[in-house]
Amino acid sequence: MAGARASARTRGKSDPIDALAIARAALREPDLPRAEHSHASRELKLLVDHREDLVGMRTAMQNRLRWHLHELDPECDPAVRGLDRAVELDRVQHRLEDLPATVVARIALELVADIRALTGWINTLEKELAGLVRARAPQLLELPGCGVLTAAKLLGGSATAAGSSMSRRWSPPG
Repeated sequence: MAGARASARTRGKSDPIDALAIARAALREPDLPRAEHSHASRELKLLVDHREDLVGMRTAMQNRLRWHLHELDPECDPAVRGLDRAVELDRVQHRLEDLPATVVARIALELVADIRALTGWINTLEKELAGLVRARAPQLLELPGCGVLTAAKLLGGSATAAGSSMSRRWSPPG
């Protein structure tokens, strides 16, 4: 790889240089094994990616809700990182219900309901991921700083060479 990188026309290290080096190495070695996900690692990757998408959607909705709240009542300022907690959503909802019925207030109430629903789905996915990680690689959860989401991301992002004995690297001891 270093030789392929050295042949690049630009100095230093960068993603385009690395991509070119990998492509050249792959062309020189046509018999390299293909990286594949096992069924279990692919499922974990799909679930982690889906959860991340939902978190992104929820964050966008929370940001829109904050703008609407500021427009409706500048004094109503939900706690930082509070709009995924039921108690804070309840407080905001009650405040919105006390305001005059406007389109902005209606949209804000719909956002509260959507955020609540997304939070439920996100929490359900996290519980599902916890069960899968505990079944597949409980030893990862014993590592300091490695929680369910980090472990699931590691397991879901770990493709192995087709036919490789490395596919058992995260298997529970036994």
